[in-house]
Amino acid sequence: MIESSVVSKQRSKWHYVGLLGALAIVAVAAGWLVGSLVPDGPSIETVASTTDGARTFTYRIPNGTAERITRGQEVNILPSELHVRVGDTIVIHNDDALGQTIGPFYVESGTTVRQTFSSPTVYTGLCTLHTNKTIKIVVAQGDIVEEER
Repeated sequence: MIESSVVSKQRSKWHYVGLLGALAIVAVAAGWLVGSLVPDGPSIETVASTTDGARTFTYRIPNGTAERITRGQEVNILPSELHVRVGDTIVIHNDDALGQTIGPFYVESGTTVRQTFSSPTVYTGLCTLHTNKTIKIVVAQGDIVEEER
């Protein structure tokens, strides 16, 4: 009788371990499914303004971005056309395992690129984050018309 009780407890223990394992697999699958179905817009973290009106646009490339691109998923981390003013700054943090090219900037894995614009210009170039593989950064003198952003 004692042996039967011990065997029963061991079976019960393994039953719970199997159940917890199955629940973990379901949770991971559900997280992946939700992450791949939810559309995401440009993940601008902050737009901060200083007293002189200059703004800082901060973007973050999250971990797993290169993997999502490799799987053919669209990532929408920053706009394909960015309009800023002279004196504005863009900051791009790369938390991903791979470096990314964004116009004239290469953002190595685990680093941050910060660029303050000092004169009007237009940068057009490769962007490894966009499906069309291009980005345009327009730096204007003075105010920017709201619709252009």
